[in-house]
Amino acid sequence: MAFFDNPLALIACVVLALAITAIGLIFIVQKKANNNTYLILGATDAGKTALFTRLRYNKKSPTITSMKENEATVELVDDSGAAITKQPVQLVDVPGHERLRFRYADFMPIARGIIFVVDSTTIGRSARTTAEYLYDVLANQHTTKSRIPIIIACNKTDLFTALPTSKIQTLLEAEINRLRATRSAAVEQQESSGDAVADYLGYEGQDFKFEHLENDVTLVGCSVENGDLNSITEWIADLS
Repeated sequence: MAFFDNPLALIACVVLALAITAIGLIFIVQKKANNNTYLILGATDAGKTALFTRLRYNKKSPTITSMKENEATVELVDDSGAAITKQPVQLVDVPGHERLRFRYADFMPIARGIIFVVDSTTIGRSARTTAEYLYDVLANQHTTKSRIPIIIACNKTDLFTALPTSKIQTLLEAEINRLRATRSAAVEQQESSGDAVADYLGYEGQDFKFEHLENDVTLVGCSVENGDLNSITEWIADLS
């Protein structure tokens, strides 16, 4: 009782509490500011590893299927060789194989942004499987909680058979809309067991649109083969 009757002791407690809070906030802000990791995701053969190599070495690489993550600290530069980010960025290329792509979840807590690569020449045939992977990324708890920005890089737009980005957006939104209905029905069936996971994307009662999400989703055209990556590097520079 005597402790609470002592004004100096009370003031000291308040000051200590404020100091601890301030230190915690500073730690969180610094941790977020230093978070400069960008994940490169996408299905097999979309061009993820080729993009990783282009950004890292500024040169082409043969088409290969990654079986493990590729990680590198990269200094992005413009055409004149000047750095476009305040500090180098960390790039993580995650395998796109169906049995390995789940590893992306390990990096989500440190992701500043996500580059999701799609093949503009085959997306018409692979829209369903691509949308399934993209849905998982969009519904990930770290994506929704931290509102992680995502850029959908439509690769190979230089080829005659490539679909325009507007068409690709329409395809993906339509597939995600169908997946949303299917997954929502599955969640309802699981509710009684207590195993349901709420991963509903967008607005109820409306067809799915990327613009309905709380995190920014941008679609751009690019060509890893020709080194046409300005839309991606500028996006990274704006976030870094």
